[in-house]
Amino acid sequence: MDKIKFLMTDTGAQTTQLCRQALEAKGIDVTVCEKNGSQALKSLLEEHPQAVLLDAFMPDLDAITVKQRYETQDTRGGHTTFFVTGAFQSSGQPRTESRRFHQPPAAGIAGL
Repeated sequence: MDKIKFLMTDTGAQTTQLCRQALEAKGIDVTVCEKNGSQALKSLLEEHPQAVLLDAFMPDLDAITVKQRYETQDTRGGHTTFFVTGAFQSSGQPRTESRRFHQPPAAGIAGL
């Protein structure tokens, strides 16, 4: 059986290292890419992982845009499960940026 491939954007050295160690201990092949949407999309199209962890607020392309572009550009017809994470400011309010990013309601996340 082939190893499961997991791609994640760099979420900071300590978190990335902890995630990588935990996943690799379970026999999962982990690829870490730079924390920007263009690099994440490029790595997705090259690696074709079964699971992906993206930061919702990456520079240049947000996580939803990366997912949508991947689905239109991936021609192999495989299935990839996406996980999206986002940071909160110290005020406890979701971080918002000037880019067009829609934060779906909790019920809408199931559609990702």
